[in-house]
Amino acid sequence: MHVENLTTEISRLAHEYQAQMVTWRRYIHQHPELGFEEHQTAAYIASALTELGLEVTTGVAQTGVVAVLHGNAGSGKVVALRADLDALPVTELGDTPYKSQNPGVMHACGHDSHMAVVLGAAAVLAKLKDKIPGSVKFIFQPAEEGPGGAEPMIEAGVLQNPSVDYVLGGHAWPDVAVGKIEVQPGPMMAASNSWKMLITGRGGHGAEPHRCIDAIAIAAQVVVSLQQVISRTNDPQEPSVLSVGMFHAGTRANIISETAELSGTIRTFSDANRMRIRKLIDEIAAGICAPYGASYEIEFADSFGATINDDALTAKVIRSAEKVLGEAMVSTKMKPSMAAEDFACYAREVPSCYLRIGINDGTRGIYPLHHNCFDLAEEALATGAMVMVQATVDLLGE
Repeated sequence: MHVENLTTEISRLAHEYQAQMVTWRRYIHQHPELGFEEHQTAAYIASALTELGLEVTTGVAQTGVVAVLHGNAGSGKVVALRADLDALPVTELGDTPYKSQNPGVMHACGHDSHMAVVLGAAAVLAKLKDKIPGSVKFIFQPAEEGPGGAEPMIEAGVLQNPSVDYVLGGHAWPDVAVGKIEVQPGPMMAASNSWKMLITGRGGHGAEPHRCIDAIAIAAQVVVSLQQVISRTNDPQEPSVLSVGMFHAGTRANIISETAELSGTIRTFSDANRMRIRKLIDEIAAGICAPYGASYEIEFADSFGATINDDALTAKVIRSAEKVLGEAMVSTKMKPSMAAEDFACYAREVPSCYLRIGINDGTRGIYPLHHNCFDLAEEALATGAMVMVQATVDLLGE
């Protein structure tokens, strides 16, 4: 089939499967599950993939699902399409026919749409398998929201047998109009690192502060000083975030607390800057605690690195997206997000490309990610599927 005709066929099939993608998405949205608990979701995904005639493996890294589609050649390149299975511990406040039926759990980050897009791409590619060489691997990964399922999936061999050449992924994005995508080479999402600090002073009566070492007062100074780490020591052209998210201390109004606990997050795009910020946090705590005779303990936890799009691969994905959507619907210049994604783990292993799928039609998709009223314009499902399929076909046909 001629290349232009194949692109027309991809568009036609994606729109043909739009209603089915909506059905998939709404069922998944109604039955959200937390990380590594996605048993019902995984079974539903596996069933849909089996009906499409794919080779399906379940129980990968506990609840992950992997399927393989072989094209018209016995060998060739392998492109993987990745979606995430898990939801968030959020109580949904929206009032839609497909509202979450699992109290306290909600697909507030669009993972339901990610699954529907990759299922839609699988359906279209299954129709086109006689026209494409190579193979496609569909990765449905648990626990993206935490503690992170990408690394366990990779350790389980998801990038092997057959060996994956490229990984593509996407995220529903409220700041982008429906029908459009955003993608660029280089940084797309930040690295996420958490930290915890315990400050220990000496407790006592609130009426006798001179006999005590006030952990709350010391911790408050630490919090204020930390705000200057970014504003006064960080290169303003290198995006970074340092936030204190929790401050726990005290038991009663008239007792000076002996301890105070702080915890927060660091978001960076380079390892060097991450280590510089960690060192400053430690030095600030030491400098504030010492004069008062307090002590502190600090613990840093690295999660996953920054999501960095491969330059050469991303250039190809941009051309594919422009081919199927039109140049006006593809933005290639945007600000990287300070949010984090464990898609970064795949990008460390093989050339990868992560894109943003527009979901905002002015009514739906207007709430930010993780909001308890989050919803999306479902026309975005066909858009995402078209781009994933066109990019896959073009990469396999090189």
